[in-house]
Amino acid sequence: MTETHKVSWTVSAGKGATAGLSAWLVYGLLEFALAVALPRLWSSEAELLPWQWPLVALLFAVYAAVGLLSGALGGVWLARGGRIPQPEDHRNLACAILAFAFAINLALAWPLARSEDIALAMAAALGAMFCAALRAAAWRRRTAFLAVPGILSLLLLIGPWMDREVLSESSAWVRVGAALLAVAGMAGIAGFWHRVTLKPAYKAWGAAAGVAMVGVLGAGIQGPGIAAGSTVPAAAGRPNILLVTMDTVRADHVSVYGYARDTTPNLRAFAKESTVYDRAMATAGFTLPTHASMFTGLYPAWHRAEVSPAHPFGGPLPPRSRTLASMLRAAGYWTAEAVANYGYLGKSSGLTQGFALTDARLAAHLSDSDRPFYLREGARKLLSAAMNTDGFDEYRLRAADIDRHASTLLEQARSQQRPFFVFLNYMDAHVPYLPPPQFRDKFSAGDPALKPISAKEYLALRDAVNDGKRVLTEEEKRYLVSQYDAGIASIDAAIGDLLARLRELGLYENTLIIITSDHGEAFGEHNRMEHAIGSVYQDQLHVPLLVKYPGQQEARRVDALVSEVDFLPTVLELAGIAAPAGLQGQSLRAPRGDSGAVFAQSEARGSQRENPRLRGARRAIFSGNLKLIVWTAGNPELYDVAADPGELHNLYNPADASAEALEKRMHEWLAAMPVASSPHTVTPADKSTVQKLRSLGYVQ
Repeated sequence: MTETHKVSWTVSAGKGATAGLSAWLVYGLLEFALAVALPRLWSSEAELLPWQWPLVALLFAVYAAVGLLSGALGGVWLARGGRIPQPEDHRNLACAILAFAFAINLALAWPLARSEDIALAMAAALGAMFCAALRAAAWRRRTAFLAVPGILSLLLLIGPWMDREVLSESSAWVRVGAALLAVAGMAGIAGFWHRVTLKPAYKAWGAAAGVAMVGVLGAGIQGPGIAAGSTVPAAAGRPNILLVTMDTVRADHVSVYGYARDTTPNLRAFAKESTVYDRAMATAGFTLPTHASMFTGLYPAWHRAEVSPAHPFGGPLPPRSRTLASMLRAAGYWTAEAVANYGYLGKSSGLTQGFALTDARLAAHLSDSDRPFYLREGARKLLSAAMNTDGFDEYRLRAADIDRHASTLLEQARSQQRPFFVFLNYMDAHVPYLPPPQFRDKFSAGDPALKPISAKEYLALRDAVNDGKRVLTEEEKRYLVSQYDAGIASIDAAIGDLLARLRELGLYENTLIIITSDHGEAFGEHNRMEHAIGSVYQDQLHVPLLVKYPGQQEARRVDALVSEVDFLPTVLELAGIAAPAGLQGQSLRAPRGDSGAVFAQSEARGSQRENPRLRGARRAIFSGNLKLIVWTAGNPELYDVAADPGELHNLYNPADASAEALEKRMHEWLAAMPVASSPHTVTPADKSTVQKLRSLGYVQ
C-alpha cells in the first residue's frame, strides 16, 4: 500500500465520518422533534422530565457513534484501490446507510401498520437509489435533491408519524391517505428547493434543523401550565389538608407495620408524631373506585366510579358529584392536586371535580414498542446490551417529580392567605416496577439467584399465573418484590422531602396530613398477581394509614377497623363543615367498635373479566377479626384475619352463628345498593384513554 493510498483512505474516512455524523444527528434531532416536542403543540399531557435528559443524551450518543463509525468505514470503502471519491459520494453513502438502517429497524418489528409498510418500502428504495448514485452520474443528478439528511429523515418519518401521532383517531384510509400526501408533499418541496438553489442545501439543512430544534426543544421542556379554576372567598381559622396516596402500596410491606425490610424510614419517623391505623381497609381493588371512595365518603356501588358491564375498565365519577374538593372549595379552601396516575386520576376520571388546579401529566415517551418506525427503538436495543434501559419504559412521573410539582403548589397555597387542600399521588411502586436507579438495587443486591424480568416477560408471567397455568416461583417472586419494595422506598424518600418542605414553609403544624394507599398488590398469594383482578383478599385491601392531626406531636396507635370512606367525614369534621346526609363513613377520630363493619367489593377489569378464575363480583365484610367473602360465581369464605392474615384456612360453615350474622349484614348491604343504570350499554374507552391505560400496564 503506497503512502498516497494511506492518505487517501484517511481523508476519505474523515469525510465519511463527518457526513455520517451529520446525517445521523440531523435525523435524531428531527425524530426528537416529531416524537417528543411537536406533540406538545396539541397536547399538554406529556412532560420531559429532568431524569429523562440523560436518556435523550444516550440516544444521541448512539446515533453519533453509529454515524461516525459507519461513515468512516464507508469512506474507507469508497477509497478502496486508490479510487478518489466524488464530492457527493460521502453524502450519498451516509444517506444510503441511514435509509437501510431505517428499513432494517422496521423489518425487525414485522408485522407493521400500513403507513409503516409504505415507509419500509420507501426506505429500501431510497437506499438502493443512493447506492446507484455512487456508481452513475445520472443517478447522482436524479437523487441530489433527496440526498439531504433533513429531507431524507422527514421522508422516512413523516408518513408513519402522521398516521400514528397526528391522525390516530381517524379512519385507516384517512391516515394512510394523509401519510402518502405528506410524503409526496415533502418530496415536492425538496425538489422545488433544489431547483431554486441549484444545489442540495446539505449544510443549510443541518443548520436549519438545529435552529428549529432550539424552538422545538423549548416546547418540549416547558411546563404545560396547570389547569386553573376561579377563586372563591377565603375561609379563616381552619386547618390545611394534605392527602397523600401511595399507589399500590400494601400495608405489610411498610416498615411501620412490622415489615422485615426498612422500606419506609421516613414514615417510621412520621409515625412518632402521628396516628397509625393498624386495620385500614380499601373499598375496592384498584385506583379509580378507591380514590372515588376517599373523595365522596361512599362505597363504589354508590358513587358509581367502578367496573361494570357498561364500563369494563371503570366508569368515571358522574358529573356534579359531591366530592371532598368541591365541598372544601365551596367553604373557602384553595384546592390543588398533582398526581402520577394520569390514567385513573386525570380529567377523564371525573375525580378532578372541585380542584382549582390540577396537574396530571405523564413522562414524555422516549421509547415505545408501538412506534417501531423510530430508530430510537433500535438504539435502545443496542444500549440494552451494555446497560439497564428500563428508564425508557417509564411513562409516569416519579416520586421526585411529584415533589417538584408539590413544592410549587405549596408555595402557591401559602400565598393564598386561606387554608388549602392539596392532594398528591405517588406511583413508583406500581407495575411495571421500575424504581429510580438509585433505589433499583436497594433490596436485590447480593442475591445471585435473582434474574431480571423484562416488561414483556412480566406480562406473560402475570397472565399465566392469573389463568391458573403456572405458579410464581420463589426466585421470580423475590425479584418482583425487591423492585416493588424499592419503589416503596422511593416514595418514602419523596414523602420525607415533602414533609421537610412543609416545615420550611411553616405549614406543618396546622396541617391535617393523611398518608395512605389506594389498594395493595398480589405476588402469587392465592395464585394471583397484581391488582384489579376481582380479589378482596388482604393483599389487595389492607392498606397503610397514618394521620397527623393538626398540632399532634405524640405517637398513637388505633386498632379499630377503618375504611377509605372515613376520610371525607374526618376532613369535614376538622374543617368545621357540616357533613351531608348519606355518607357511609364516619370520623376516624371516633372509630368503630368490634360490632362495627366495613365493606369492600371488586370485579376484574378489562379482558380479565372473561377469566373463569376471576369472573364475577366479590364482596367482603369485616367485623371484629372476622372477614366474610361472598362471590357471585363461587362459594363463600370466612377468615379470622388476626390469626390467619394470609387467609389460608377457610372457616366458613353456614351453620356457624358468626358466619350467619355476617351473611345477614352482607345481604342487607347488597339489598341497599342502588340499581345500576344502563347495565347492558357498553361504552368503549376512547383511544387516548386506552393508550394511557396501556402505558400503565392495564391494557394489552
